[in-house]
Amino acid sequence: MVFEIRDAIKFLLAHKFMIKYPQILIAFLFFQTVHAQNLCNNIVNAGDFSISSDKICLLNGGGSISVTDLSGGTNINYIFDYQGEAPDKLENLFSHSTAKTYNYTKTGTYTILQYGTKGGPIYACKTIKVVEMKDFAVSVKSCDNSNELAVIIENNTLDYDAYEIQWENGNVINDAKMGVTYKYNYTSSKPQNIQIRAKFNDSQGNGCTKPKDINLETESGKPLITKLEMPADNQAIVGFQGNATDAYQLYYRLESENTWTLSANNQPTQLAGVDYEVKANNLDITKNYCFKIKNNNGCSNPVESDEVCTIKLNATYKGVKTDVSWTTYNGVNTYNLERIDNAGSTNTTVSGTSYSDTEISCNQEVCYRAWIAIGNASIYSNKKCVKGGGENKAPALETINLDINSDGYIVLKAIETSDIKQKYIFLRADSPNGVFKEIGSEGIPNFTDKTANTNKQSYCYKVQYEDLCKNLSNPSAPVCSMYCSVDANGKVTWTPFETPLGVISYIIHYTDANGYEDSATIPNINVREFDIRSVLPKDLSKTNIYIEAITLSDFGAFYSFSNVVRYIIPAKISVPTGFTPNGDNKNDVFLAIADPALFDSFQMLVYNSWGELLFESNDILTGWDGKYKNQDMPTGTYAYKVFATDLNGKTIQKIGSVLLIR
Repeated sequence: MVFEIRDAIKFLLAHKFMIKYPQILIAFLFFQTVHAQNLCNNIVNAGDFSISSDKICLLNGGGSISVTDLSGGTNINYIFDYQGEAPDKLENLFSHSTAKTYNYTKTGTYTILQYGTKGGPIYACKTIKVVEMKDFAVSVKSCDNSNELAVIIENNTLDYDAYEIQWENGNVINDAKMGVTYKYNYTSSKPQNIQIRAKFNDSQGNGCTKPKDINLETESGKPLITKLEMPADNQAIVGFQGNATDAYQLYYRLESENTWTLSANNQPTQLAGVDYEVKANNLDITKNYCFKIKNNNGCSNPVESDEVCTIKLNATYKGVKTDVSWTTYNGVNTYNLERIDNAGSTNTTVSGTSYSDTEISCNQEVCYRAWIAIGNASIYSNKKCVKGGGENKAPALETINLDINSDGYIVLKAIETSDIKQKYIFLRADSPNGVFKEIGSEGIPNFTDKTANTNKQSYCYKVQYEDLCKNLSNPSAPVCSMYCSVDANGKVTWTPFETPLGVISYIIHYTDANGYEDSATIPNINVREFDIRSVLPKDLSKTNIYIEAITLSDFGAFYSFSNVVRYIIPAKISVPTGFTPNGDNKNDVFLAIADPALFDSFQMLVYNSWGELLFESNDILTGWDGKYKNQDMPTGTYAYKVFATDLNGKTIQKIGSVLLIR
């Protein structure tokens, strides 16, 4: 030891520690001296003794130990709290004793030193641990719907070596662990007495025990939901009554499904006494949810609360009113609607799930919340706030119908907003994506556009209106008229009826001036063409055609019509090259071959080779019989001229010769 100290001093001097930090050198020398004198280190002449236990429990303020000398020496003494003192200091120590027992009053680890004489000084040391019997926490639950108890020894840092559970019937679990649920089925409805013992064990198989007796009433701990509210569209708060010794979990399901899911947030907050609340976040704002609280007390059948479900509310500013609606709660017909504005809060009892608030103040925010009382629970919907006017414009009109009347004018009607007694502004463009310009305004939601040439093209329209606060609404979606046309071959085509409602059917109508009328449904709404000749009767030379579009809305079916077009079968005239007026009733008359119904005018002239006019007719059905002034004309070639005007005003002229054969 002297060598070690000398080397250390040389090191400190070499690094000038003694000059700069003399106090460090002094402390080092003191520690080395004390350490060198610890009598439990490197014992040469060993004594010997035994102790009653190497683990002592403090009970009622003290813990006693006894020692037995086994050394055979004389002048045997004991230091019961030896801390490395030198031999000449031992007799002055507080824990010095010649007695064989000692009482400890503080927890800790202690060294017992034995010293005496046996042909020289003898020494012996033993270590003991003094521990305190502190109380420990236990959760004991009575399970619902079964004769079952659940016991959990709560996790702690008390260093007990073992736990023991003894049930009412005397059965014992000897090696119970912390944090593990132990279950017991009882057969009697009387209160159940359970004893849990915490144990410290020593190396001799002895030790001490801390008992805990529990007398438990066999009653259920069903949580009671008292509140469900939605402070935000995607959050719900469930309030319930429980107790501090139970562990609660929040479960949820979509109202439309039956599968329950454990909520990610399962840390209820104790408000006061038996009142708790737990939050569910990140909900889908488009769906309704149901909730229940489960008392997860370790029982085979955990106790569950009754379930409660959310109410989803929506409020929409409509210019002169706010429409409020909410989802139906199963079995409930009457609701309370809370209205909150600058003046405070009022409640209105509403039968059904909708309400129209006409007390609108421009630029003032009003909030709404529906609520009901179900049993012990108050269920509140989400709160929805709307502001009249200002930045909160009235919504666009949704249902605009368009038609072309008998005068060829386009008539617009805003169907769903007849209650808005403000100004309506009508906009027009040549296509759905074109530039819309104002063409007029009215105090009613109807407008007739007399400037549109419906026989030339299609037109598109949007409608806006001024709300109660003089703010202009958003424009409606465009609605476009149909433009119908037909070519000389009878092919009818039309532009689509553009509407946000969507077309469910097109019907083609065809009529004539004599009262004939018929129609055909187009099988595919995406194919907007039709061969009118496939349905016209053979004796129908001209017809009026128009298209009808059918749409559906919340207000029923709407019917819109296109412009009217006329189709006339093309007029044709053919002239034979010869005839035989011999009285056999076969080819006896020279006639122009044509449909008289297709012509507005007709003239046929026949000449001889000298240019003399022999025959004239203004009737297609009246021809030349080969006579002139009631005399048969001889066989030969004769000239003819045919002039006609068809129903479209087109002039047809044919000049040629015909051979008369007798």
